[in-house]
Amino acid sequence: MAGPGTNSAFVYFTFFISLSTFFDSKHLAKGFVEHRNLHAPHHRDFLPNEHNKLHSDALKRSQSTFSVVIDPIKPHLSSFIHLINPVEVFDHTHHAHIEYSCSEGDLIAAQIFLQSDDIPESPLRVFHQDWTCNRYSSGTRHAYVHLTLPDWLAYRPDNLQPVAVNVISLELKIWIISKHQIVSCVRWSDLNCHDRAHVKGVYPMKMVAVYRRQRRNYDSDVCLSFDSWIKLHFLNENEFLQSELEEEILQLVDFPVALANAYGGITKDVPPFQEIGLINEQHRNRFNPKFTISMMIFLLEYCSYDLCSIMHRKSPNTNQYITPLLFLTRKGLIHVQVVLDNGQAFGMLSNYHIPLKEWVRLVYKQDGSRWTLSVSSGRNFTNVIVSGSVFPKPVHYEETEGLIHLGGSNACKAFKGFIADTWLWRTTATSREPRWNFSNPVLMEKISSYVTGCEGVQKRMLAVFEMYQKQWQAILAQNSCPSTLPSLLEFPSTSPSDTHQPVCQPWDRRPPKGYRHLWGFLRMAAINFQGYKMSFDFIGKRLHEKAAQYLAAGGLSEIPAILPFLRQASCYGNHKSSYMLGTLYAGGINVDVDLNEAYLYWLVAAEAGNRLAMLALANHHQQGLSTASTDFDLSYNYLKRLADLTVKDRERHDPNGVLTEYVRLTDTDSLKVHKGEDGDHFLWLKYQARKGIAQAQLDMARILFWGQRGIDRDVQQAVELYRLYLMDNPQDEVVHYDYGIIHLQASIARLKFWGSEGVKRDMKTAVKYYEKTVKEMPQNSVALYDYGIVLLRGQGTKKNVEKGHGPAYTALGWYAINFQHDMKAAAKYFDIAARMGHRDAMHNLGYMYKAGQYPGKPVDEAKAFLYFQKAADRGHIDSAGVIAEIYSQGSIGVERNSYSAVFWSRFVCEKNPEIGMVLRKGLDAFLAGSWGESIVYYMMVAETGVEVAQFNLAHLCEEDHDGQVFTYIQTDCTWKYYNLSSHAAEPHVISQLKMGDFYYYGQHGDQDKTIAVQYYSMAAMRRDPQALFNLAYLLEEGTEIDNTLWKSLHIPSDVYNSDDKTQLIMAVYRRCRDGGSKDSYLPCGLALLRVQLLDLWSKYTLAVKVSIALMLGIITLSYIGTALHHIRESRQQSDTPSGQSSEN
Repeated sequence: MAGPGTNSAFVYFTFFISLSTFFDSKHLAKGFVEHRNLHAPHHRDFLPNEHNKLHSDALKRSQSTFSVVIDPIKPHLSSFIHLINPVEVFDHTHHAHIEYSCSEGDLIAAQIFLQSDDIPESPLRVFHQDWTCNRYSSGTRHAYVHLTLPDWLAYRPDNLQPVAVNVISLELKIWIISKHQIVSCVRWSDLNCHDRAHVKGVYPMKMVAVYRRQRRNYDSDVCLSFDSWIKLHFLNENEFLQSELEEEILQLVDFPVALANAYGGITKDVPPFQEIGLINEQHRNRFNPKFTISMMIFLLEYCSYDLCSIMHRKSPNTNQYITPLLFLTRKGLIHVQVVLDNGQAFGMLSNYHIPLKEWVRLVYKQDGSRWTLSVSSGRNFTNVIVSGSVFPKPVHYEETEGLIHLGGSNACKAFKGFIADTWLWRTTATSREPRWNFSNPVLMEKISSYVTGCEGVQKRMLAVFEMYQKQWQAILAQNSCPSTLPSLLEFPSTSPSDTHQPVCQPWDRRPPKGYRHLWGFLRMAAINFQGYKMSFDFIGKRLHEKAAQYLAAGGLSEIPAILPFLRQASCYGNHKSSYMLGTLYAGGINVDVDLNEAYLYWLVAAEAGNRLAMLALANHHQQGLSTASTDFDLSYNYLKRLADLTVKDRERHDPNGVLTEYVRLTDTDSLKVHKGEDGDHFLWLKYQARKGIAQAQLDMARILFWGQRGIDRDVQQAVELYRLYLMDNPQDEVVHYDYGIIHLQASIARLKFWGSEGVKRDMKTAVKYYEKTVKEMPQNSVALYDYGIVLLRGQGTKKNVEKGHGPAYTALGWYAINFQHDMKAAAKYFDIAARMGHRDAMHNLGYMYKAGQYPGKPVDEAKAFLYFQKAADRGHIDSAGVIAEIYSQGSIGVERNSYSAVFWSRFVCEKNPEIGMVLRKGLDAFLAGSWGESIVYYMMVAETGVEVAQFNLAHLCEEDHDGQVFTYIQTDCTWKYYNLSSHAAEPHVISQLKMGDFYYYGQHGDQDKTIAVQYYSMAAMRRDPQALFNLAYLLEEGTEIDNTLWKSLHIPSDVYNSDDKTQLIMAVYRRCRDGGSKDSYLPCGLALLRVQLLDLWSKYTLAVKVSIALMLGIITLSYIGTALHHIRESRQQSDTPSGQSSEN
């Protein structure tokens, strides 16, 4: 038996060896065989999914530390255990290298414990292996343990085992327990053995994601049943289960958006989770929700009524508010509201006023029943105020039961201001303050600077306004200038020769540079307005008019001079100026291109209700133009508000309004009739009307009534022309335009019936014309509708329902609802009119079904949508707005579709009269030769996405009259707007041809005939002969063109499938020649002859070739003569004025 000194020396030797082994990177393992007690858990038959191999160096060497307490009396205290090179990310298998020292009889074990939200009994032991330390195990030992996991955890799910287990944490625990404690450690699945161990170690590991794990190879280790084999190999053959990336953190808004005090905002849906673990977690937490919402807001003012929405959720079917809701009060506090587990709404109020006119970060966190609201403001958002409380009962929250509304919705109005970066943490009440890089920090800073700067301008100009106002009041009070004698006596002259007579104070001090016109308008405002703010509209309008005058006089060269006018007008609330400013910066028109500056002014204008600005921002978000994000929900936010305003704008009569006319600058015939009162066409028409020519009188009446062709509206003169026409030209064979007469009668009837525009109401005359119109033109829906109202009211004639047609039945239904309150009769009339195809009746039926007002029928949203859709397809504006709203929110039987919502709301918005007025300005400027002015106005409309404006602007840029485009515009506007025009909903064929030419010739870099073929193909699908000619020429060059094009053009399959491409080339040239266009007949015909000649030349002998050449030469000359004859005739016809009278 060794003495104490020997034992102590052995212990020190063992410790030294252990430390040297620890610092040595190369560990020598001893071969040994240990007794192993295997306690592997029962592996449930869970199967895996797909695996992507981790990178080879996932296992990194890492040093472990351990301590040794040396006590000769207790030898087990010199034991140690640790893992060499612990694994960081655990795959399906791993060999663990364990270094240890133990005493005889000790138990060594390695265990793996799993923590998962999918397993209620977590932590769960998923691996266990142990062995006993024998008497030969003294000193440092090494063991290699093969760590394995159950199949349901090691592999990804498949068709045989679809269950997936999400891993929160995975821990490898190794320990040594003395033989005296083994008896008390009886349950290996518990943690008491590890807790009782005198030597132990814990190594956390990560687990690869579920769908990154390996697939299980059944063929190598499992004998499958026939049923399982069929499921595995044929249920989804050549397909594998894949999980799309499911983001727990979602960005709802990534671009600043303007909001106004209106019903509407940004509607967002959150895609439901697909992974079973996340779904289970949501279901378990529906009464213990955890989520976080972070948003940036900029308040221009507090709520002007009780509550307006910052964000809320509501059920799309019942319109009931659901958790959570953040509303703004009149005083700037935030009202927080949730729904409790008993279904009752419960609200609380924050104790902090949100700052105005600066960016503020709001972070709302819901952690069970506890809520907190963090408000960060000030420079770098360092001023942080946190409020919160605990709701009295559990909060009910289900993510998929409703939509998220940022700003307002159809149930409540939004706050007035802007909203930017908005994030949602779907399953986390994050413990730390979310800090994200802003998506558009420069633009956000510009918004703040603009508001501050405009307030400064208004404040400084207030002193100027008050100065002028005091001077004017003094003049009115004394009818003379105020005496300056008191001031002269108070400050006597120091020079004997400096003597002054009392004089009036001058009207003007010298204004600062750039403020001369503004001061002049302030002086005028001081005379005409009592208060400073009351004059804002006047000042802004005058500044905008001054800018327009400079633009008309000097063109694009005057842009730097008008920028101050536009900025000042914008600060005074004239947002036509704001939108024009944004357009100048977006297009780089004699200014540097600055998209942030452009979006700043568009956002400011859109918030204030400018129609073009809203449509431009909607267009940019719809198509993802410039730096705007592609987001249909952001686009619909603007379109919804603009659609509501468009309906009101169309109902409101504007005596200065014009009819929206889409005139292309390449259409010379249309341009001739749009030159206004000084145009040759109008003067000729006016001369003919005075001579009593019927058609001229009718055309003049129409032009004056609607304000067409650049002529101001003059309804009274139009009525007089109508009267003269009917008096001097009764209906007989001389009048060749019967439909024009009927339309004229209907127009006079409407004027007489409604008493419009200075026309005295005359029911008898109205009924006479209505009866005449209905009898002779039953398809005239306008006249029939009005006549129906006449009949049902018995005004000027007896009631006679039998005379009514579709619109008349609709009028009867309307009368039954609003006056007789007879829903049954109304439904009957609407049904009859709807079967006749009347869109108003269809709209009314849709409303009745949606509101549950159809007699004997419950609410039927699906049927209501069907009627709204039918009416919208026939051009009903209100129905188009309704189905846009349905697509935005979703409804029973109708899935939410943001794209369709944008499509139908845009259909309404493009009917806004403001578009027609700006198009008219662009056309008038073009006809007057003011090329720069025309470019600006057309660009203002082109940015809204109106195709005809895009085309006209591209044409102006391409023609470049006076070199203004080359000199003053920094962008390639020709390429940009032809490209936009070619991809519009209804593209113009010339734009497609132009883009094809650009790519064919390589205007923007390398030549790309493949893309050129795509553009030519789009034009060829519309039967354009130029496109067919270009495609045939490309075929001659050897360019490959897909056969689907020829199939769509109905070219025989044996032609385009033939190896001889000559037949296909001739077929395309022949289609070009026979397309019906005189301009294409000659070039396409000659090209066809050339191909035929070459084809014959290559197939026949020399003698035949000579004969054929002579014959074709004769044919060619004859063909050219015929073509020249056609051209001469067409020129003679074009030289003859239309409608020219034979009279002198």
